[in-house]
Amino acid sequence: MDKILFISSNYTGNGHKSIIQSLYNQFEKLNQGISIEEVDAFLLGGVFTKTLSKLYNKVAVFAPRLWGALYKLGNKIPSLINSFIESTIKKNFLKLIQESKPNLIVTVHPAFIGSIINILEKNGLNIPVIVIVADLDNISHLWADKRSLYTLCPSKESYNSLVELGIPKDRLRIFGFPTRDIFNHVSAENVHIPIACTVDNSRLNFFIMNGSQGGSFSKQISESLLENFNCNVVILVGKNTRLKKSLESYLKPKYPDRITVYGFTDKVNYYMMNSDILLIRASPNVLMEAINLCKPIIITGSFTGQEEKNPQFVTRNNLGVECEDINKLPQVVRELIDNNGKMLKEIRESQLKFRQPNAASDIVKFIVSVLQNIKNKRD
Repeated sequence: MDKILFISSNYTGNGHKSIIQSLYNQFEKLNQGISIEEVDAFLLGGVFTKTLSKLYNKVAVFAPRLWGALYKLGNKIPSLINSFIESTIKKNFLKLIQESKPNLIVTVHPAFIGSIINILEKNGLNIPVIVIVADLDNISHLWADKRSLYTLCPSKESYNSLVELGIPKDRLRIFGFPTRDIFNHVSAENVHIPIACTVDNSRLNFFIMNGSQGGSFSKQISESLLENFNCNVVILVGKNTRLKKSLESYLKPKYPDRITVYGFTDKVNYYMMNSDILLIRASPNVLMEAINLCKPIIITGSFTGQEEKNPQFVTRNNLGVECEDINKLPQVVRELIDNNGKMLKEIRESQLKFRQPNAASDIVKFIVSVLQNIKNKRD
């Protein structure tokens, strides 16, 4: 049985995990009898690299300048970064390869491209590596390695950046950003359903996904919406139970029937679908999930480094708007809903044209074809 080893990360946000899950969905549908194994590569380096991965979110949120400096190191000295990671994970990676015996490796994390190819080459292991880029625009140099069999891009911007970094065009493919299957089945008819408040003055429904940006930020956004609009607000804070309790104790007494705070849930698609406007950080996987559902977006922030060009990516393609100053949020919302929601309708139309709900399916079909070619050459 052919086997694919996926290289991912469990603690550096949920984006990498979401990509892997989106591909799993499609492998299950194809039912090709291919064995799939996933590994969090940060665990291969032991306690040290596992701890680093768990610090990612805290550093990116609370020390953005430090994270920005660390991110830029990947552009200035990628070979040294790769060599360091190589030395850290080498022993356990080789053990994994010996036990797993994959025919193909697919990696979705930039720290584990050059580093794992170094290990493979130095140990005479001829296992092809496919890279799935998880960033839309601001592409780290760590994504670019000419030794990769193929590099799959989510956007024209990422493709152009990798060409500039020296990756041959015949080794690049553009498929769009792979999203989980539950976000890929919105019909065009649903996109044209009017926003309720533009028809009968019903409450607007806002969905806030920015727990990583802190409690005070979520409180400020929520109060700005609740004080200025006839609306309901749903906040998703993930596994941050302390933030959930803090928001509920502060907001529930003031707005008892208009505010709901959820912790971790597997129904994100449901809450997105039942909202009129989403307020989110510029995380690429959440952005693409929202776009596939044709839900207008207000971007309220982005991580320094890999996300910092994503707000411009969204506004350039008319997929949403950005609100850098939360004090101006009421003005931004009014512009969206004025004239019977003219801007909201235009954004939804742009999203309908832009979205690529078949990206994960197309990527999996491509990977299967590559695996078949490898098998044919082997036989």
